[in-house]
Amino acid sequence: MTTTQNFLLLLTIASFHSVTKASFISSNTKGLLAALGDFNNDKYTDIVSIDKNGTASIWFYKKKDSDGSRVSRDSIMKLSLKTDEQAVGAIPGDFNADNTLDLAVLVENTKDDRMYELKMFYHDVQNSKELEAFSYGNGSSPIVFNGQPLVLDVNGDQVPDFLGNVEGGFNLVHTIDVGNIKAYQPSPFKDKSGNVISGKYNQNCGHSFAHVVGDDQPDIILCSETTLEIFEGDRGQYESRAEIPFPEGKSVHGTPIVVDVDLDGKQEIVLPVCTDDKCEESEIYYYDVEEVSGNYSENNWKLFHSFKPESKSFMLQGVGDTKIVTNNLILKAGDVDFDGYPDFLVVLKSSDKPKLFLLQNIKCVGKDECNGARGLFTRDLNLGDVETATFFDYKEDGGNNLIYSYYKNGEYFMENKDISDKGDSAFLKVMVIGGHCGPGGSGAEDCKFGEDVNYGANLPGPTIRYETHGSDGKSRKSVWTQLSQSTHQALQSPSVIFGLGQVPNFVEKLTITLATREGGKVAEASMENVIPNSQLILIPYPPDKPSKWTFQLLLTPSDIIWKFAIALFSVVVVLGIIVLILQYQEKREDDAEKREEAHKFHFDAM
Repeated sequence: MTTTQNFLLLLTIASFHSVTKASFISSNTKGLLAALGDFNNDKYTDIVSIDKNGTASIWFYKKKDSDGSRVSRDSIMKLSLKTDEQAVGAIPGDFNADNTLDLAVLVENTKDDRMYELKMFYHDVQNSKELEAFSYGNGSSPIVFNGQPLVLDVNGDQVPDFLGNVEGGFNLVHTIDVGNIKAYQPSPFKDKSGNVISGKYNQNCGHSFAHVVGDDQPDIILCSETTLEIFEGDRGQYESRAEIPFPEGKSVHGTPIVVDVDLDGKQEIVLPVCTDDKCEESEIYYYDVEEVSGNYSENNWKLFHSFKPESKSFMLQGVGDTKIVTNNLILKAGDVDFDGYPDFLVVLKSSDKPKLFLLQNIKCVGKDECNGARGLFTRDLNLGDVETATFFDYKEDGGNNLIYSYYKNGEYFMENKDISDKGDSAFLKVMVIGGHCGPGGSGAEDCKFGEDVNYGANLPGPTIRYETHGSDGKSRKSVWTQLSQSTHQALQSPSVIFGLGQVPNFVEKLTITLATREGGKVAEASMENVIPNSQLILIPYPPDKPSKWTFQLLLTPSDIIWKFAIALFSVVVVLGIIVLILQYQEKREDDAEKREEAHKFHFDAM
């Protein structure tokens, strides 16, 4: 474990700004929410949307746009799609390691809904005056997958790779050098022993790149037709570790996500399922892989929540224009009330209309709806016909608020809503970016300040964990994976936000582990005594020297700090006024005493 790290403290004294529903995204903003990322390197997260006309748009964060909102569409990429093609998703990433954030647009063939092409748009800031300039292709060959691929950093080079069914096999697609450009070439996915991994994997299920077994290096979790297969990551190699059967008797399986459900410092697999083909009854389960220690039975699934049939609400597989919304049977995780336990967003169907619900993570109190340590409380957000949604810190104050898309009159629209409830709880926001610094990713610059660092090139798979003590003196620890999924409308934020509850002082220890190169030391960095209510950015440069990696800490004052400052200032003002009054009274008394003494002197003289 790395014990010494370069440390740069950036203190930003900035007041909270109120971003309302009207002032962040205007009510007539068209587009289906597709991805989030910082494309212009201003430390603010931008929005990627797609539409039915074959257009992908990037909405950049602004201080204020002409319509009063805080986003403006400054970059539009026309995809030149054929009549049988439809854009269904977008994946940000620095795919050619040039220290700029590129965009891969996922295009579905409508004649064969299993075939997806990745159209690569490279962000070229070196040869263009426009920072938001993108060029299509750049000479690389198109990549066509059978099913949506998994985005991961399989070999620890801090460049996103792809894993999926391509060219007749379940293959990896690496970035390799070909002259002055980058091209993509499939290669067989092999385990640690060199055996080719070739299974029949579910094309409608999102795979994951996240830590669930062994040390904190990210693992690969694949969905087959009947099981979840886990390949433990170890320095760029992967070994089959577990094969977990799906819950018995469940007809439809959604996309599993990986998250620390019960605040025990271990990540569980959370899985939405339907008990019948029509999804008229649905449930959510979670599985603690580390707890079972090799006994990977379907009986170890714990019921997280059961949607009662009498509520006439059930999970969706896709509604409206299903050519775009490919999988609504997926949960989005984020801590809304900052108690440390992740909450979830899910789209349900009631009376054949989609509705967005917030599932708040609570202690399990009844065996009918849950049978583990934790359960879920369903809360209708009353937002109409929502197709897809995710948590988004659009205020940049550490809050997990909401951005969503709905379908109306043949068009998709985007909106936002404040749902974060921090109260007097603390948070910690963490982001891990790529270590390809300097112009063109050359690494020739210092890679610590200014334009040398690309704050948008977030890596898939880093394991981020903290350990501390709460105000009650009890130990608190949790773990989260940055960008464990990027397809099937996962819509994950490029940073991680921990709810810390009421933490008295510091977060005692933070540890970040990245995918590691084959044969190298574990790519890991740690920091002690982290200030709560702050954003921590890890710059893993040089990539092969974790001892030289840099942490940047940006402080965001919380409500309680501002209230305390206002109260302290008020007390100082009041005390100052009292001191002035007392001084004035004392001066008057002194003047009266001097006049009396002066009068007494003249009287005696006479």
